[in-house]
Order: sequence, then structure tokens, then C-alpha cells
Amino acid sequence: VGGTRLALSDSGLEYDRENNNVGCFFGNAGECMQSYETQIKLTIQRVLRKMSDDIGIGVWNPRQLLRGIKNLQKSRRLLEEENLDEFVESMHKKFGTIESMTPIDVLDFKGYSIPARVASIFELRGPSLAINTSCVASKDAIGYAMRNIQSGTIDAAVAGGTEAQITLESISAHLNLGVLSRSLPRPYDMRRDGFALGDGAGVVILEELESAKERGANIYAELLGYCQTIDANSQI
Repeated sequence: VGGTRLALSDSGLEYDRENNNVGCFFGNAGECMQSYETQIKLTIQRVLRKMSDDIGIGVWNPRQLLRGIKNLQKSRRLLEEENLDEFVESMHKKFGTIESMTPIDVLDFKGYSIPARVASIFELRGPSLAINTSCVASKDAIGYAMRNIQSGTIDAAVAGGTEAQITLESISAHLNLGVLSRSLPRPYDMRRDGFALGDGAGVVILEELESAKERGANIYAELLGYCQTIDANSQI
């Protein structure tokens, strides 16, 4: 949102908020992982708190202790992989849903919430599209925006990407893939041994070149083309 506000301000783009044809295209590879991981942590905390109450931690009454041991044995059985469905059903019945989770939190779990939120705040009424193509998601978002302008579908577009990948799950996954640098990121260097994860966002405003010239916009680059290919010989 902050990046969009800065980009729109710098571009000087003016549009009718009630009736416009400005598109919104954002790339995101992490699927809002931080929001998702936060809710997972809240769930685990609540389950552990309830389990400790059931087991009777800190209570020396023999009868309660015996009940706690039985509950612990049952809980251990439910944690086995073949009992996953029963475990989920049991947790739902016992603990219900997470009170702190709002409808907005649910939407924040997925990348499609990013362009939807930006379009809502800035009242962009053209097509809104979330793109998840791993490391090239933001590039693809800009490419799709360009093609929509070229085809006449939209007059202008907000395009870019945002990531919040500094989470235990994300770092562990990239380490297991062997793609994180063990020293320093060195792009285009023969000594490179991987990249580094980071959080951030980048947003640009796209429109027809002549339109930008006519209104005296700050023009930083001209897009001459866009293509998308894949080697199709590996999932990585």
C-alpha cells in the first residue's frame, strides 16, 4: 500500500475514482506466509495451553494426575500421521476457532488479497490480478500489465510485487533447496553461491508512452517487450 501511494504520487496519474480503467497487478511468491505462520503459532499456543490444563500440569492430586496421563496418551495417539483427520476434528470440537482471526485475516492468507486490498484502497476499477510464479512473479505482473495496456483493455496500471519471506518455514524450505547463500549474495559473479531472502515491495505505474509524455509524467523506462518461457525439464 505504501509503495503504491508513493508510485501514484510520483507519477502524477489522475483518474476518476468512481469510473476508471486502471488495472492492478501484483506478484507474490510467498502466499502471505508471515500472516499464515502467525495464525499457525496462535493455534499451537492455544492447543498447548488447553492440553496442559487437561493433563493437569502443576496439580498433585493423584486422581487428576491419572486423568492427565490418560489424556496425554490419547493426545499422543492422535498426533500419529494416520490419525490426522481425527486429530483435526478433535481440535475443532474442543477448541473451536481462533477468536482473534477476523475475515480480513482469512483473506490475508493468500496472495490474491494483495491486489484486492490495493485496488480497494485506491479505488482502481480495472482488472485485478495476483500472480504467483516464484522468483519472477513481479516481472510477470509488470508484463501482464503491459499487455493489457497494449491490447486496450486498460488505460494504466499499478504493477509490482511484495514479499514477507523472513519466516522459519520459508528459510528452512530455501535452505533445503540449497539456494541460499552461505556467504554473501554476489549477483552475476563466478563466486556466487546463492541468494538472500528479504522483505519488501516495489511498485511502478504503467501507461502508454504518448499518454505519459502528454501529461509530463516522470518517465523512468520504456518497456519494449515481454515474454515468458520455462525449460520444462525440472520442477526447480
